[in-house]
Amino acid sequence: MEAKVLGRKVIRYRSELLLSADGSELETGDSVTDCTDGDFREVVLSAAHDEQKVSSSQRRDVLEKFFPLPDTGVWSEAIARLCRQASVRQGA
Repeated sequence: MEAKVLGRKVIRYRSELLLSADGSELETGDSVTDCTDGDFREVVLSAAHDEQKVSSSQRRDVLEKFFPLPDTGVWSEAIARLCRQASVRQGA
């Protein structure tokens, strides 16, 4: 995911001998190129020579989906709660 946010092409290697346990494939869709033992070299060289980068809108979509901004209200409440607990402990 980080590579996509940085605008890099992403290649997913699929071993022909192992089961795929990559949960990200449901989230990435067609934006990630798959390769196997048979076409590994060609896919990597093609991606290395391809000048086209991931569009800024695709990067923004990935960033917002997988790395959302924190909810400042939730964080503020959690910190306030911890501060209250600490002051109760010090006072007791």
